[in-house]
Amino acid sequence: MIRFSRLIVNGAQHLRFMKSDYDKGISGGISERHLEILAVLESGFPLERRPYEIMAAGLQMTGSELLEEVKGLIERGLIRRMGVVLDNRKFGLTGTLAAVSIPPESVSKCAEVLKGFDEITHCYLRKDTFNVWFTVVARNRRCVLRILKHIRFKLQIDSSQLLEAPVVRCFKLDARFGSRL
Repeated sequence: MIRFSRLIVNGAQHLRFMKSDYDKGISGGISERHLEILAVLESGFPLERRPYEIMAAGLQMTGSELLEEVKGLIERGLIRRMGVVLDNRKFGLTGTLAAVSIPPESVSKCAEVLKGFDEITHCYLRKDTFNVWFTVVARNRRCVLRILKHIRFKLQIDSSQLLEAPVVRCFKLDARFGSRL
């Protein structure tokens, strides 16, 4: 089994908001059944030919029904991403968290630039001075710095418009929401 290091479900704040919607009985909130499904997804993903069949058994549903529910949660935006998170250090790679400060009208251009790098694994838009955050994973520190320099050049920004926080010490947190939020 692979345990998800992260099942990104629109961030904890959004989950609390959705849970309060559910508590108030507002249409479109998150149901108790959806919370059960999220708990099963967080507990591990079986490396089997039909993983949804295995996970569905504990929910008294078929694998097809579970897959449809998961697709619905993705379509509604309650699940943003499902995937394995690998420990890059075990593959001899190095990583960094970076952010750029760009005007709102340049966000699309920035997205296009960042999309051009296989080494960029995550990218988020935030409402802050440094508004585009991303992670870079590469062979070594020199490659990371070369990529950041190229991004600065492509976006035509100076060094004060780029933040970088290289991984110094890695902490793996296992945050699970469980069936109750």
